[in-house]
Amino acid sequence: MMISKKNGSNLLELGDYMASYKEGYVAFLDILGFSHYIENADADSVAKLFDFIEKLKSLFNSNTGIEMDFFSDSIILMTNTHELSSFLFPI
Repeated sequence: MMISKKNGSNLLELGDYMASYKEGYVAFLDILGFSHYIENADADSVAKLFDFIEKLKSLFNSNTGIEMDFFSDSIILMTNTHELSSFLFPI
């Protein structure tokens, strides 16, 4: 494994693969009881939940400087800066 800077980007070399990375903060949020809810809710309620999550994701990604992603039963929040205050914003 080798870490280098090339053209101002941080690069991580893993064998034949190159990955770029950036400094920032990551928050990993686990939604407790998510699987139980999905198993027991009706299809319309599940669809509304996923629609809400997509709207929330769009709001975060466009207005806050925080990138949000969702998979399985987890929400990931990421910043593009190493300033902790980037997680603090008015809603």
